[in-house]
Amino acid sequence: MEIYALKQHINDIHQVIKQQRTLLQDVLTIVEDTVVTTNLYSELIAKSTELHQSHDLFKRELLFLHDPILFHTLAFLDEVQTGMIELAGGRIPLYFVSKDIVHAMLANVDGETIESMQLNLAFEMGSAIPLLIDLERMEICFLLAIPYVTLKDIFK
Repeated sequence: MEIYALKQHINDIHQVIKQQRTLLQDVLTIVEDTVVTTNLYSELIAKSTELHQSHDLFKRELLFLHDPILFHTLAFLDEVQTGMIELAGGRIPLYFVSKDIVHAMLANVDGETIESMQLNLAFEMGSAIPLLIDLERMEICFLLAIPYVTLKDIFK
């Protein structure tokens, strides 16, 4: 009798498993007549912990980048302001005119190689005259007057 009752009990368990399969179709995996379900609460806790850790990592990276971004932004604003002050004073603004442009202008005079001293003298002795400031298009137009001084004429 006990074996018959055990077989009947096992059949009842199989019936319950079949019913549960249909109800838990979305959150289970069936492996060889064994229903394996995921504990949704632990999965949600794991995902929220992972999200919290990635949020902390993002905050640390943002705080790490804060000082360099602030430094470079302030340096940029200082360069622009210095360039505007130099332009208003009639000097060549280093922010608006690169040394490559002045070097190319000096090289076009007679084709000789330009020394760094000639380039520095051109910036120090040269002048810039503002012609037009277009605030809508954010453009500045100015005329450059750059002296060309050769090394043999430097003391004259």
